[in-house]
Amino acid sequence: MKACPLAAVAGAFLALACPAVANDPFAVVVTSTTVAPYSATYKSFPDLLHDVLNAQGGFVPFISTDFSANVAFLGIPNAVLANSNTSGTSVQVQMPGIGFSRVFTGPNRDNVEHQIEDFFLKEGTGVVGAFLAYVAKQSAVAVTDGNPSSSTALMAGNAFVTQGFTPVEDLAFTAAAPTPARGSGLAIGFNRGSFNANGMKGVFHEFELPFTVKCTDRVSLSGSIPVNMLSLEGAKIYGIGLNLGLPLRLEVMDTTNPVNWRLTPLLGISARGSRDLAGGGVIWMTGLTNNIDFRVSPKLIVCLVDQVTIHESTTVKYSDYKFDPNINQQMLKNGLRFASPLSPKTTADLFVIETNYLKDAAVKNFTTFGGSLTFRLNEKRHLTLGANYDTGANYRSWSAGLSSAWRF
Repeated sequence: MKACPLAAVAGAFLALACPAVANDPFAVVVTSTTVAPYSATYKSFPDLLHDVLNAQGGFVPFISTDFSANVAFLGIPNAVLANSNTSGTSVQVQMPGIGFSRVFTGPNRDNVEHQIEDFFLKEGTGVVGAFLAYVAKQSAVAVTDGNPSSSTALMAGNAFVTQGFTPVEDLAFTAAAPTPARGSGLAIGFNRGSFNANGMKGVFHEFELPFTVKCTDRVSLSGSIPVNMLSLEGAKIYGIGLNLGLPLRLEVMDTTNPVNWRLTPLLGISARGSRDLAGGGVIWMTGLTNNIDFRVSPKLIVCLVDQVTIHESTTVKYSDYKFDPNINQQMLKNGLRFASPLSPKTTADLFVIETNYLKDAAVKNFTTFGGSLTFRLNEKRHLTLGANYDTGANYRSWSAGLSSAWRF
């Protein structure tokens, strides 16, 4: 993945405890001993960086004076402090959250700016990664980790639904209809939603391709390819991933056994990033999903789903540039699902899922409430309508979707 140079340099100026408009992801306040303070808000961090470094727009008066800059990054005040002398030949950059401080000096302003750029592109990847990891622990809208809209949450959530929820066509509501061996299949789904985190609003879109390849009556390979786009107050975040599972059917419902029990080892990878938000990365996931379905009556099956996942970022290299957001996270998800037939061809289900980050996160835990209606069009095809609502500390979201699946 090729990173944007402006986005990397951005880390040097990220900081300012800004009283500006809360709805914008970034806000900057510049003060000087000779010029009146100036504040501005931005939807794109590279745009903010460009204006500050080149003294454009409202920053023009600071071209020939000393100044101190303070930038609020994704709602985090005092994230980075930058202090420049009058000529711009000495700039001190501080990131208090990770204890970083360095003074860049040179013969002229351009030289110092290039030093800062080279540091963040070639020498300072450890600092940039540490800063992004800090952001994920503090901001409810961080790109990579720590909140329901981040890469780690989306990976774990996708695996939980695709691997932990038994497809309704495989649920046997009567003892006379044992659960069939899950066959090969393909599905396509669309999902859209919105969220509000710390006063910032966003819109979420996802396109997904789930699939299943039958190996034996008790073993199959299943997974999904999610592609998503999130807009946070106009800033864009793009992502794509691949999640794989190997469901092992240890117990199968039949005329005498009302239980399905399935264990699924997980493996996944996600690439997600945002030029506007100066963040992103490639993250691996491993884990295990445990699913137990119990037939209470011909009108009700209760499903217990538990999942643990481990998420680790990997270094991306391009030319002299190396980038790693330093993600080292673990997640636990526990769900309870109720499925009931409304008619021979229509099934409804309701569920609640509790998600916990086991390491530091901005939104330590959140709860998902949801439900769906599945319509069996024929023996090999069905259509599903679903909706979810997520709630956590300083975070609320909803989503609705439509999917269609085929069996071969």
